[in-house]
Order: sequence, then C-alpha cells, then structure tokens
Amino acid sequence: MTDLRFAFRQLLKHPGFTFTAVLALALGVGATTAIFGVIYAFLLRPLPFAEPAQLVMLQSHNTQSGSDLGVNYLDYLDWQTQARSFSEMAFFNLRWNGNLQADASATETLKTTFTTANLFSLLGVEPSLGRNLTAADDAPDAPAVLLISHRLWLSAFGGERGIVGREISLDGEKRTVLGVMPPGFRFPSQSDIWIPAAQFFGKIGGRSWRADQAIGRLKPGVSVAAAEAEVKLIAERLAAAHPDTNRDIGATVLPLREHWVGNVRGSLVLLLAACGALLLIACANVGQLMLARASGRSAELLVRSALGASRARLVRQLLTESALLGLLGSGVGILLSYWLIDLVVALIPIELPFWIRIEVNPVVLAGAVAISCLTGLLAGSWPAWHATRVDVAQSLKSSGAGTTGNTRSMRGGILTVAQVAVSVVLLVGAGLLVRTIVKLGEVNPGFDAKQVLLFEVNPTYRSEESAQTRIDRFARLLEGLQQMPGVAAVASNNSPPFYPQRPWNRAEIAAEGQSEEAQARNPQANFQTVSADYFTLLHIPLVRGRAFDQRDALSAPPVCVVSESLARRLWPNEDALGGKLLLGKPATEAERLTVVGVVGDVRHQALNAASGPEIYKPTTQLAWKQTHFLVRAGDGIDPLSLVPAIRREVAARAPGVGVYNFVALEKEVADSLWQPRLRTWLVSFFALVALLLTATGLHGVLAVAVTQRTREIGVRMALGATRGGVLGLVVRQGMRAVVAGVALGLVAAFGLARLLQASLFGISGGDFFSFATAGLFLLLVAGLACFFPARRAARMNPMEALRHE
Repeated sequence: MTDLRFAFRQLLKHPGFTFTAVLALALGVGATTAIFGVIYAFLLRPLPFAEPAQLVMLQSHNTQSGSDLGVNYLDYLDWQTQARSFSEMAFFNLRWNGNLQADASATETLKTTFTTANLFSLLGVEPSLGRNLTAADDAPDAPAVLLISHRLWLSAFGGERGIVGREISLDGEKRTVLGVMPPGFRFPSQSDIWIPAAQFFGKIGGRSWRADQAIGRLKPGVSVAAAEAEVKLIAERLAAAHPDTNRDIGATVLPLREHWVGNVRGSLVLLLAACGALLLIACANVGQLMLARASGRSAELLVRSALGASRARLVRQLLTESALLGLLGSGVGILLSYWLIDLVVALIPIELPFWIRIEVNPVVLAGAVAISCLTGLLAGSWPAWHATRVDVAQSLKSSGAGTTGNTRSMRGGILTVAQVAVSVVLLVGAGLLVRTIVKLGEVNPGFDAKQVLLFEVNPTYRSEESAQTRIDRFARLLEGLQQMPGVAAVASNNSPPFYPQRPWNRAEIAAEGQSEEAQARNPQANFQTVSADYFTLLHIPLVRGRAFDQRDALSAPPVCVVSESLARRLWPNEDALGGKLLLGKPATEAERLTVVGVVGDVRHQALNAASGPEIYKPTTQLAWKQTHFLVRAGDGIDPLSLVPAIRREVAARAPGVGVYNFVALEKEVADSLWQPRLRTWLVSFFALVALLLTATGLHGVLAVAVTQRTREIGVRMALGATRGGVLGLVVRQGMRAVVAGVALGLVAAFGLARLLQASLFGISGGDFFSFATAGLFLLLVAGLACFFPARRAARMNPMEALRHE
C-alpha cells in the first residue's frame, strides 16, 4: 500500500505527464477492446446450440466453375443414408416469407423457415413454451402446425401463455401453434416461424433443383476433414449414378460458424493487427514519457539508492506507477470502447445472424483489463529497469550533465524509430484502403440507382391459384403504383441488383448446340424475372433487339433478354438474337428460351466484382410468389416519402398482400461496400491516432533533450552559434530518428501491401501515391513536432542557460 500511495502522489504531482500517458494508453486499450468485442461476437462467442463444435453445414458446388450451390433434397437423403460421419442431419430452406394474420390485425410478412422436424433436436434447442416438432408432425396426414419465435410471441400475441394450441392464419391456412422458441433464437437468420415440411420437400422431385440447406452433427471424434472426404465420395457416386443432374456436382462440409462468417474473417484479422500496432505505439509512447521522466528523477533515485534502497525495491516502485497508469488507462479506454463499439454497429448496415451481438460483455471487459494492465507493465518495465541501472558512487561524484541523459536519449530515439515505423505502416495501409474506396465509388454499376425505391411484395400463398391469376395481380399493382402522384416509373424484379441473391436465382445455362465440354465451362448466370419497364426504369441500355412487351404473354413461346457479356460468351461468332438458351439441367429437361434482346452488363452483387452473366425473363411468363417492386420518384421527391401512399395503394388493389422492406436502391448500392468502408474507416482512425501519439512522443523526447542540454546550448550560443543553427541542431536530432523510422516503415509496408492485395480494388499493393503520401505526411507532422522544442531552444538566453543545473 505504501508503494501505491506514493505512486498516486507522484502521478498527481505531474498532471501533464499523467494525462498524456493515460490518454495514450486509453486510445490503445479502447481501440483494442472495441475490436476484440467485434471479433469475440463473430469468431469466439459460443454458439447458442448444444456442442456447437460438432455442427457443420453441407453444401453442393459446381466442380467446374467452383460456384457454391444450394442442396437438393434427394441428394440430402442420399447423404443422410450413406454417410457414417454424422449422428444426425436436417434439411431446411431460406426462401419463404409468410403472411401472418394475427386476429383482426393487419397482415405482417415474416421470415418463415420450412424444415425437417428434427432440426431443433439436432441443434439441441427446446421451446421455452410448448413442445418441439417430432417426426409425427412430418407425416403426410399430420395436422398443420408451426413454431413461433419469442419475439413474435411478444409483439403479435402480447406474451399470452395460452398461445400454445391456438390456431393462427399463415398464408391463408390455419395452423396450430406447438411452441414458442427461446428468447433470441431465430435460426437460421432472423426467422420468426418454423414449419415441418419434409413432405413439401419430397414433392419438389428431381435432382436439378438446388436451393436449400443441409446441416449435420458430427459424431464424437470425427473431424470436419474426414466428414468432407466421405461426403465427396458420396457426391462422386451420385455423379456416376445420375450424370444428367449430378455430373459436375461436388460437396463440401464447413463448420457452422465458418459458413456464416467466413467472409469477414480476413477483415477482422486486419483490424486486430491494426489495433495491435496502435497498442505497440501506445506502449512505446508511454515508455518514452517514463524514460524522459526518469531522467528528471535521477537525483531522487540516486539518493534513495544511497540510503539503502535495493534495485528491486526501486523497480517495484516504478512498476507500481506504471501499473497504476495501466489501470487508469484501462478505465478511460473501456469508456472509449463503448463509443467505438456503438460506432462499429452503426457502420454495419446488414442484418447479422441472430447469435451475433456486438457489445462490451464481461468476457470483453476482462480481456480489456488484462490488456490494459499488461500494457502498463510493458510500457514501464524497460524504463524502470534502465532508470535503476546506476553506479551510485560514480553518479554522486559526477555533475548532472553526464552520460545518463545521452544514453536515455538514445533509447528514446530507438522507441521513436519504432513508433514512426509502425505509424508509417498504418498510414500506408489506410492510404491503400482509402484509394480503394475512391476507386469503388467511381465504378459504374450499369444502372442508375438514384431516386429509386425498392420494396418487396408478398401475396398470400394459395396453391390453387393459377399462374395467370398471380400475373394479373402483379399487373394491377404495377398499374396502380404507376398512376400515383410523384411516381415517374414502376417495374418489378424478383432478384434486383445489390439485394442478397438467393440460390435459386443462379442458373445452369448453355446455348443450344454447345458441346458438352463448352457447357461445363459455362458460369452460372443470374436468373431474374422482370416487368417490361424494368430496363427503362433503371436506365439499363438496350444494345440490340427489344425489351419485353405484350407479345410475351403466358401462352406465348418463352423468351429472354441476356446481358452483353453473356451474349458474347455463348454466341462468340454470331448474333445472339434468335438464339436458343437452355436454362437449367439436364439438357433434356432444360427450358428453351429464345433471346429477343441484349442489354448492357450490370454489376449485380458488388461494385468490386465483375459484371455477372444476366438472364432476364418476363414476369408475364413466370410469376413468383414474392417479388421486388422498384419505383422511380419524380425529380425533387424523396423516394422514401412515397412509402405511406404505396402501402395504401397495395392494400386497396390487393388485400392481404404483404408489402415490406422499403429501402432506397442508392443506399443498397452504398451499403454493399460496408465491409471495405468499415475496414477503411477503422484503419484510418487507428493510423491518425498512431500519428498523433508518435508526434506527441517525439515532441516530449525533444523537450526533455532540450532541458538536459540547456548548458550545452548556452555554451554554443555564447561561442557564437546563431539561433538558426541551434534550431537546426535540435530539429536534426529529432528528424534523424524519424527518417530512419520512415525508411524502415516503408519497407515493412511492402509486406503489408501484399497481405492487403486481396482487399484492394483498382490499385496495386505497391501504389506509389499511397506510399509517398504516407511518408511525406509523417515527415511533415514530425517536422512540426520537432519545431516547437527547437524554437524554445533557439530562444534561450545564453546567460541563463549557462547558470542552469
């Protein structure tokens, strides 16, 4: 306690030092804590299932193109029967939005998952109210039942415990509620309703439809690699037994977490590395400050040593001060981390899986305290060790201007070189990422998203409805919306650009007459059904032929429009117009579409991805249960201001139709860059903080050096040194370490650039502009940090300096 009280008094006596050191640690610890909170949420937080490490997703993929596919139900049954690596498998889909009619309330459209009844027993999840699904619920003559989420139970039914056994209307069909799932559970992603559907899956028939999902639980002791090897062998057997549908179909097995968040792992690792670099700079900064402060306490330490204090006792006292700084820095850093985490959450515009909650929880807090204390001890250990390496007798005989200050200045210079090098690496990384965002902003997506409102329309499903009835309903809605004030154009598309693409909107394609070898090399195409005005509304250019019109009725021969790149690929030496496109597999069952038009290429999913091959079919020849509508607002009108009027129009023209998920298409395009934008913002923030810490550390080192060399400077000036000469002397002392650090940092940044190359767009990892800008900017800031102590030295009065002790 004596050491602790003394440490408190020492920190209070030097508020400037304490404030600067605590702020440096807080910035490093706060940023690291926030990013650790994000990493914990995505990669480390235990999944809310029994034995989650045993859960895996099974996927199909095209062995020729490498494209991931959905799973076919008959393939799943074969995997389930033949595989020995799994204790259980389940099958479910992601494609349904159900219209719920709770009592006399308005229609609410909800994510609905069709699944085999064993899904929840496989996950090890039981309802918090009622019972789970059983195999009997999947029987052909079983009553219609469902499970609902805890969220839906509270919002639509007021938490009524009598909900179990009650009938509710879903898509016009009465179903009995069997149970309410636990709070927060919404597997696979934000689902609110689950329906047993093995009989439904069995009715689809055929092996060419691949749009659903399969999940399995590994047997104890079975590795993912062993399970994947077994599933691959089964896929090869199926390819041999069913060559028409499975010839190029392989299978993979992924851990459940990897399946969900594998695409963000690289970004998180990059951010963690940036945080580690910032924490290193914070340690070096505090180390510099403590070295500088130790030089001012040399007399105190010498006297204490002369009075019998051991070196271990002095080290313990100095480490107590650094540990106290670490605790203070951790407190401020944790407060800062709350703000940073809120900022990160605000910068993620997509809907995350239900189990990801980005927050400062007890695990993250414990990690933050450990990091901060370790940081404080590391920052103080080297200064404490060197500050106590003194020869008491020799030091007491010498004057205060001996070699100790020079030695410590040299050590401070080493820390400066390290800080500058790490800062340069962060600045180069930030520059490369900023340049990438600028390049992505210059990309033309192939359509005009301005003034366009996007929303989903979901009619209540009725199996007895004819295709023409569904087509007529959509036609009425399009006509009614077109007549609304403030609306310039209306169109529909079941899979619009920059909206998460569903597996069934990726199709196997071929040109009639193509060889089997050429067909195997064809990529999957984005398959969409659009209304006649779709290309006009989005300003997608018509290159050749025509768009859809009244000739393309349900009873007319099937037609399509293709993108320019697809036309070149399938018909490289001839005009695509009039060509026959085979949609689906096998070729004997594939739908034959006549190409009537060719339109410009569209970047369908991402600005940093190549324009995908596109196939468009008219909605008048294929009416989906649910689709997206696009409304272009007139000049000067906010598209989102049309939402209330659209709701009223849809309710008037098609009662019982759900309308939801309103979003400006321009925002959807911008949000597609959320990962690179978040990565860029955070790395840039870390780089600027690192630059600030480096500049303050350099300023502090030079300020102390000027104080230590006051008499020397006085002598120089008394012997005729000019103020400009003194100014240059001090600036050169500081800039030598800076130049060395910049050179070292630029070399290290080349290694970082190679790691970043996969995250860059439109520039190379060795982009000269980014490297030059980082180096020059740091030299400029460092020059300013050196200038102020140098100016103070140049303004000294020689007589006062000579009297300095």
